[in-house]
Amino acid sequence: MFGLLSMLKSLAGEFRYASVFEKVKIYFIHAAKDEIKLWSISFGENTRHLWKEYEPKIRHEFDNNEEFFAASNHDLSISPVLCERLKSNFNITTPTPAQSQFIPLVRDGHQDVLLRDSPGTGKTLGLLLASLSSHQRTLMLVPNQELAHQIGRWLQLLSPYPFHVLADQNTTPFGNDTMSPPPFLVATPAALLDQFSQLPRFDRLVVDEADQALGIPKRYAPQHRHAMRAKHPKPTQQLLDLLDGRHHQTIMASATLNRPFRHFVTRQHSYVKNPAFIDCRTESTAQVEHHCLVLTNDRIRNITTTEDDKQVKTAREVVEDEAVLETLEMLWSIEPIQNAILCLPTTQSVRQVVSRLATDAMPVRDLREYRVGLKGVWVATEFSARGVDVADLSHVLLWGPPSSSSALVHMAGRTGRRGGVKLGKVISVVSGAAEAKMASLYDLLNINVKPYQHVE
Repeated sequence: MFGLLSMLKSLAGEFRYASVFEKVKIYFIHAAKDEIKLWSISFGENTRHLWKEYEPKIRHEFDNNEEFFAASNHDLSISPVLCERLKSNFNITTPTPAQSQFIPLVRDGHQDVLLRDSPGTGKTLGLLLASLSSHQRTLMLVPNQELAHQIGRWLQLLSPYPFHVLADQNTTPFGNDTMSPPPFLVATPAALLDQFSQLPRFDRLVVDEADQALGIPKRYAPQHRHAMRAKHPKPTQQLLDLLDGRHHQTIMASATLNRPFRHFVTRQHSYVKNPAFIDCRTESTAQVEHHCLVLTNDRIRNITTTEDDKQVKTAREVVEDEAVLETLEMLWSIEPIQNAILCLPTTQSVRQVVSRLATDAMPVRDLREYRVGLKGVWVATEFSARGVDVADLSHVLLWGPPSSSSALVHMAGRTGRRGGVKLGKVISVVSGAAEAKMASLYDLLNINVKPYQHVE
């Protein structure tokens, strides 16, 4: 062992004195008897770090269901260690059809990828599995802190390798002298910008919920909005501009990668080069029931969706927040809620709504406090709920209309997911002024809205 270390030190010295290297890290395997260990050793100017990266358990036999990714007819080449952890920690033994389609191309790492799927088809988990199986250093950008922390919890249960989550500016830096750069880094764009100078080389860039992260103006947005966006780019775009010229595979994924977005990242900018476009969208098998309650000054009623009724507008009606809160309280006194997400408009404070609605009968919490096993109503904004997976989510409650049709797709996609409840409900509570907009969104997405039986 000591002879090997001396040889590695000599080898690292040759590389380190080349002008392009400031620090060298070498991975090596040490095998003896029935044990095998993966080590890494880092050499800097005055530092030496020896890490035991991983020590697998060697077994001579595997149960058939533990071979599901590595030896099944899907041939996804996911390591047996990951397969074992998927089964024990997630109770997953087979890939989704979407995962079977995109994992091989992502894992191979030779081509950029644009990935579009339906919500709840295992996109984020599949991207983690492909990246961990390829043994390539990966940077994963996500649009919000909630999703970053969720992925961090998944990596704790999955990854045999070190990883780091950089969710906000207060997170511990990843690039100091006492810690080697992790093979897997999950970050929000704003937090990573603050530490960009310490960002190490990586082989793969994954941008999850990419349309939300980039936030490009809508197709028919006013010209001044496009001009403002060009003058003040989002943090994700700033990062992509800074990364231009680095050589890595780029994957951008979301359920709503529309044509203007694809044009923006491939033609207007070359963030993604000659990509493979994988469209995993299918007719949704999720069982989701939609309801929409309209609040006026004197009553609660179901949305009107016939052509004649759409001509009747109540745009001047203003509904007080208190009426909406009372309606929400009524809903969870009636509905058999297991877990629910309450999505607020940007004009509302999550903290204040949590304080107002908290009861002994139904725990109401900020979505940032969510942990597997906890139950209740989880309050978030449309932005912070994006991509977050809440176990056994039976209801999605929308306060006011979503900002766009894609936002409604993503919010509704939180429930009725694979392995979750059999029938999910999405209940929107809107004022009469927003009724026409909601009806248009339902028409655009071909959503059949059912009358809520407890109101007229």
